[in-house]
Amino acid sequence: MEHMLKKSNKFLVQSRRTLEVKDGLIIVESDALPEGEKFPPSFYESKKLVKGLGLNYKKIHACPNDCMLFRKEFANKDINNYLICGASRWKNSIKKIPAKVLRHFPLKPRLQRLFVSSKTSKLMRWHYEERNRDGVPRHPAYTEAWKAFETRHLEFAKDSCNVLLGLASDGFNSFGMMRSHMVLYQDGALMVNLHVLAANISTQSKRLKHGKKFYFMGHRRFLKQGHKYRNNAKSLDGTKELRTTPSPISGSQVLKQVRGIKFTLGQLREKASGVMKNTWKKKIIFFNLPYWEYNLVHHNLDMMHIEKNVCDNLIYTLLGLGKKTKDNLEARLDLKEMNIKPSLWPKKRASGRTYLCYT
Repeated sequence: MEHMLKKSNKFLVQSRRTLEVKDGLIIVESDALPEGEKFPPSFYESKKLVKGLGLNYKKIHACPNDCMLFRKEFANKDINNYLICGASRWKNSIKKIPAKVLRHFPLKPRLQRLFVSSKTSKLMRWHYEERNRDGVPRHPAYTEAWKAFETRHLEFAKDSCNVLLGLASDGFNSFGMMRSHMVLYQDGALMVNLHVLAANISTQSKRLKHGKKFYFMGHRRFLKQGHKYRNNAKSLDGTKELRTTPSPISGSQVLKQVRGIKFTLGQLREKASGVMKNTWKKKIIFFNLPYWEYNLVHHNLDMMHIEKNVCDNLIYTLLGLGKKTKDNLEARLDLKEMNIKPSLWPKKRASGRTYLCYT
């Protein structure tokens, strides 16, 4: 292993060109294989092998402002500027080097490869042929969203080789309000409802004056009637929650809300018009799919990342770990701004210095 690492470092240090580095790493990786196993001798040969398996990709010129792609009728290299924002298509117009390239990995051949092997093909059909129907949830196929999709699309559900896809968007920023991003999964059948989506037009959001972040309130509406936290004003935000739980919003209702929105794509887009207050700023392209409107649930946040972030923040705050704690001067000033928990408001000494008190 030590010999392999030294060899790998040698290639990375001595090689100035990317292709040489890749070829060198392939040589190193081939040394790690058991005797008798074969490995492509070069990066070029490995690319040919992958292409033969139907796992290649297509390069599509893209606008640096994300307003459009040069594909289909726009793929012609004689078009030098983007039609929406007017930006140049080229980083180097003489050599025709594109300013930005999107790599599209075609989905169909990858799905087809999964059905070539008897082992992976069996796993792809498990949800239909071997699923235990005793009611105990073990797989997304047991969810109400999956069942509702199968009930509405009976012909699709009859074929065990039909595939339900989960589309993951890394870097989703809900309503464009947050500094950080989340992982969002969008799926034809498998979804978990979000409280903020169920609340819809009655969502309570506000920006913290000192913390400079948006926060959402009203979560107690989703507790059952009579729950002790509904009437616990002192420990929470100073109010009692007497409202009923909002009904989940359907795809048809969302489509009705976004139907009149007019917007342009890209980073330089103008402000959208026709937006209903407290709803959506644009109509997502998935509504062009014939079944999307009728999905039981449309979005699902990655709970693993949310649980990790919440856990981290709690631990950092409880242990008072420097800048990572959420109990800071800005948080205390926001409590004062919200007129709650006066015992935690910042205090001033005779010297004029501000200090935080603890209970």
